[in-house]
Amino acid sequence: MRKLMMLLLPFLLISCSGTKEKPALNKQQIAPVVYALMIADEVTLQKSYKDSTKTLKQMRAEQYEKVFALYNTNRAEFWNSFRYYEARPGELKVIIDSVTSIATVNRTRQYVK
Repeated sequence: MRKLMMLLLPFLLISCSGTKEKPALNKQQIAPVVYALMIADEVTLQKSYKDSTKTLKQMRAEQYEKVFALYNTNRAEFWNSFRYYEARPGELKVIIDSVTSIATVNRTRQYVK
C-alpha cells in the first residue's frame, strides 16, 4: 500500500499544479464584457420578436461576436476566463459587483441627461 501511495503522489502533485493558471481576461477587463453581453442578450431578444428570418441563437451569436470585437477578445478567451472565475466564487462576486456598478452608472447617466 505504501508503494502504491509513493507511485501515485507525483501524479497527484502534477495534476494539482495546473490550477494556478491565470485567465486571459483579468477582473477589470471581464466586467465590462459581461455587462455588454447582458445588453446584447436583451437587444437580441427584442429584435427576435420583429425578425423571424433568423433564429435567436444565430442572432445572439452575431451580437456576441460584435461585443468580443469591441473589447478585443474572442469567445474562447472570454469563456475560459469566465469558467476560471466561476470556479472561484469570491473573485466572481467582485466581477458581479463591478457589473452592477457599471449598470448603475449607465442607468444614472440616462436619467441625468
